[in-house]
Amino acid sequence: MVAPIPRPTAQPPPSSHTRTFPGRPHEVARARHWVEGVLAAAAEGLRPPLDTVGTAVLLVSEAATNAVRHTVTGLGGRFTVVLHLLPGLLSVRVEDDGTCGDVPLPVDSGPFTESARGIGVVSRVAEDWGVLPDDAGVYFRLTWR
Repeated sequence: MVAPIPRPTAQPPPSSHTRTFPGRPHEVARARHWVEGVLAAAAEGLRPPLDTVGTAVLLVSEAATNAVRHTVTGLGGRFTVVLHLLPGLLSVRVEDDGTCGDVPLPVDSGPFTESARGIGVVSRVAEDWGVLPDDAGVYFRLTWR
């Protein structure tokens, strides 16, 4: 008797999700909840582990807060969160309405500083991150096994 040849496991297709939020401070919480819901509902094989979901929610919160506080978005504009899921990879963009003159950069804040930590957190925690073209937001990537 010949043993059956196992079929290769099919990879789930990539998944993309986009949502736009008004550029108001309380909308950052709505963005966090949306990201958490999308990632929790992702298809098997695309769903990140809980610690990666928590990291993604934190980094979206920091990037969205940065957009609302430090860009034209907070002056009646909006920000958009774009999630791209592949097996073992989450790519995120937080797009805003453009800067008020300053490109987002990590800042060395002291241990008791209550603000100016957002982009620094993103730069330390994400696998990769950067500023979008035309300074219209940031992107970051997270991976898992």
